[in-house]
Amino acid sequence: MHRHSRAACEHRRVMRSGFVLMMGLILALSACGFHLRGSRPMKLQATKIFVEVRGARQIAAEIKRQLEINEVPTVAQPNDAEAILSLTNERFDRRVLSVDPRTGKWREFELGYEVDLAISKPDGEDLVKRDTLQISRDHSFDETAVVSKFEEEQQLREEMMRDAAETILRRLETIEAH
Repeated sequence: MHRHSRAACEHRRVMRSGFVLMMGLILALSACGFHLRGSRPMKLQATKIFVEVRGARQIAAEIKRQLEINEVPTVAQPNDAEAILSLTNERFDRRVLSVDPRTGKWREFELGYEVDLAISKPDGEDLVKRDTLQISRDHSFDETAVVSKFEEEQQLREEMMRDAAETILRRLETIEAH
């Protein structure tokens, strides 16, 4: 019985040491400015954003979600905004990168995502001129694992959408409201 309690004490000591080590790591990471993706607080000069959407529903939904998380209000009318974010022509594409020499079927492809954006004031003055944001990812394909590769492609698309939204929000952070 004495031996069993010694093991229990040793286990508690190891657990306590692990906890202290984990807390130290968390403190060190937060002290150096590390943030989990999407957890960085935004510092927008424009406090009221109108998101104008023409053919870019997916990115608009992600941007609105991230603005809400960061407690940045969106407004329903462009005249009530300090900045108008226009999103148009959202598109995904796929380009073959490699083909299996034996079967002639593609093995690897590049997923691409593009969206056109502009940021302006309600009076029409450009804050960020119309530009096309482009993001791409390489993706391998295995015909023996079609279902899992399809799910992986969907995850890549969602990741690209989040990355695009974060890039657009960083552009919003760089403008100055007047």
